[in-house]
Amino acid sequence: GDTVLLKAGNYPESVLVTKAITIRGEEPGTAVIEIAEGCTTDTSTWETSCPPGVPTYALEESDADGPYGFALEGTDATISDVRVHVHTLAAGVIVNGGSASLEGLSATTEPDVGLVMNFDGGSRVSVVSSDLGRAWLLPNPDSHVTIEDSDFEAIFLNHTADSEPNVLRDNRITGSIYFTGPMIIEGNEFTSRAEGWQFDPYITADGMDWVVQDNTFVGAEGPQGAISVGNLAGPGTIKGHTFTDNEVGIFLASRALLEVAGNVISDGDTGIQVTGGAPTLVDNTIEGMSEFGVTMIISEPTLSGNTLCGNAVDLFIGSGSEPVVDADNEICVTKTPE
Repeated sequence: GDTVLLKAGNYPESVLVTKAITIRGEEPGTAVIEIAEGCTTDTSTWETSCPPGVPTYALEESDADGPYGFALEGTDATISDVRVHVHTLAAGVIVNGGSASLEGLSATTEPDVGLVMNFDGGSRVSVVSSDLGRAWLLPNPDSHVTIEDSDFEAIFLNHTADSEPNVLRDNRITGSIYFTGPMIIEGNEFTSRAEGWQFDPYITADGMDWVVQDNTFVGAEGPQGAISVGNLAGPGTIKGHTFTDNEVGIFLASRALLEVAGNVISDGDTGIQVTGGAPTLVDNTIEGMSEFGVTMIISEPTLSGNTLCGNAVDLFIGSGSEPVVDADNEICVTKTPE
């Protein structure tokens, strides 16, 4: 129950926490945990080598142990207002069991390979009001993470279909999110692109039983859309978003049960592109597209209650497609291949 108060300065060490304590920087971001000085990462193989004596930590499901910053082991500890600086590809934060809180955490890496955060052992992790930079989040199937009111470039959430959904809520995200398991992504702002992420989707969904709702997307330049649903993705929902000035708003390539509902898409090239499958498109409004409102190929989508007007072509029915278009849609210009 005690609090360890860190004065401003650099702390070249790895910190193993096994008690329910709070470690808090006296002034946010001025107490810096320096990780893995002298270590190097080969970015062609992502292998890390360190001089003797650098502390390491190994999770049961990891291939090998490696350097780390904070390791919270079987405890309900809190890390608050501390900055982690990583000198190589290393686990900045490891949570192995227990319920951890990360509040006001900030991170920098050198070189900019990204902050790795591992969650294992049935842990439940809350990340709040943090600035994670370029981050790699790796929760194992029995663990769960919620990230709220934070800033980051990229999050890679990988877990299996039978795990509890991880949650990203009310964050500001400038890179890409990729997930392979259940996810809830809601209320986030995807409104600016960090260098190197301009042509990547903001969200790539290859998961099962996921919900992406009530987010704002601006300025995605790649042909795979601001939201890209891959052909390996399972059932999911895309609803209540605002898309502005994206090359493609939503790109759908999965044959799983997908619902796309209540989105407002404007001022881009293509609103929704369907490539295979039979998604349900309900109550979407798409206008101001320089190419297509909705376009499809080898697909059987169902359209109900949509408003597709003011686009170069509002609905394009490509070869091999047999859509079900209900009478309650408002569609101004429809084309099929000549």
